[in-house]
Amino acid sequence: MFKKFSRCLVLAKLNFACLPRGFETSALFVPGDRAQETYSVLVPYLDLDTRFQNKGKLEENVKLRGIKLHVQSLKKLWELYRLTETNKKVLEGRRVEIAQKIKELHRGGSKENEAEISKYMLEGKLVKEDLKVLMRGLWGLEKQAVIRALALPNDLDDDTPSRGEKPVHVFGKKPNVGPGNKSSVELGKLSHLVDYHEASCYFLSDEAAVFELEVQHYFAEELRNIGFVQFGNADFAWSVVVEGCGKNHRDPDSVFILQDDDPAQTSLDRRLHLVGGASLASFCAFHAKHLVDHRSFPLKYFASGRKYEPSGRNSGENDLGGLFDSWQASAVELFIATSDDSAAKREFRVVSEAIIRLYERLGHHFRVVYLPPDLLHGWESLRASFQMYLPSKETYVEVGNISLSGSYVSKRLLMCYSENKRERQFLSLLSGTVLSVPRLLACVLENSTHLPQIPVSSKITM
Repeated sequence: MFKKFSRCLVLAKLNFACLPRGFETSALFVPGDRAQETYSVLVPYLDLDTRFQNKGKLEENVKLRGIKLHVQSLKKLWELYRLTETNKKVLEGRRVEIAQKIKELHRGGSKENEAEISKYMLEGKLVKEDLKVLMRGLWGLEKQAVIRALALPNDLDDDTPSRGEKPVHVFGKKPNVGPGNKSSVELGKLSHLVDYHEASCYFLSDEAAVFELEVQHYFAEELRNIGFVQFGNADFAWSVVVEGCGKNHRDPDSVFILQDDDPAQTSLDRRLHLVGGASLASFCAFHAKHLVDHRSFPLKYFASGRKYEPSGRNSGENDLGGLFDSWQASAVELFIATSDDSAAKREFRVVSEAIIRLYERLGHHFRVVYLPPDLLHGWESLRASFQMYLPSKETYVEVGNISLSGSYVSKRLLMCYSENKRERQFLSLLSGTVLSVPRLLACVLENSTHLPQIPVSSKITM
């Protein structure tokens, strides 16, 4: 039996850069004026013409999520960008025609042809100048329209409630704990189970350390039993993958940013981020710009390991402090890829039921709710939030989740599949951190005098 098991995140040797916020520049899309200096890893598939067809629905989506984005202005910018792009193609086509005409006239060699050649050469010069002016305008529009369009959120699923949380499952009774209950950090300290210093450093001791290992092993064992394949992912991801997953790669409050000693030599698409193997970005890095055979569907993976986030806080949560704001968490992350949205929705229901059964076997009260749009990340269309009651804050907090994202992420990262040599199709995804050990541990400490017994069949033998 351990006496002390370290869960300390040491950041002393890592240089985390604090960069300006916003998407003025993008790792996912390289404007034309940067094409000479920056290699484009991939070009995201933008279906904005389709999305703008139902402008009212998109505006309602943006409004419900509380995003400050003027859809009508963006639509006009996009239309101007498309028109300018069309004019560019017309000029390029004319330039090719002029070059071909001059070549044909040179073959003739007559004096009459020399006058025609001079005329075409003058026109070619004017077309070239027009192209230069147009390209400068096009590059400016790319920065304004395309990069802003990448911040548009995913379409909302029909099951996502417009306002407030929608309960879908409740297990057990809410603990009858009076006000003034000690926090998980205080209880952990009194029981010598948790030694919390700050968001970047904490230790688990004795039963808490064993609980962390056993509950991860329990989830991993049960997921393997229902057909999931375990993955060992990398802890780091490039900016292009992070942004493709819907995070702002420039925001130090959104993701850890690792920077070289000489920032000027680190281009946006080559910057690394500490995300952890149990994260969506790690799975997407494996499938980005990758083609999958449709006969392998559904792809069902999970990873048990670390997840790193600057605050550890979910959207809409108040400052819970302690283990809830920890920068790292031992976690279990799911990743499922299917052929279309209807298949993904079926998997969402099946996997949700399976995870509910896993939590029920732990024996503690919890509930499952669908979150409203203002609590969703931009890439999510629907999230099932697994929540436990936290007496010290008199509120429910998330200990796990499953999210439906459809083809939103796969279109940004070109995650495709092939079927009968047809045109490429995009994967429809669902994913989620079904277990966050620090959050579960904190809730259990406040709701019980002892840590739960993990089902015997999945216990680790020490």
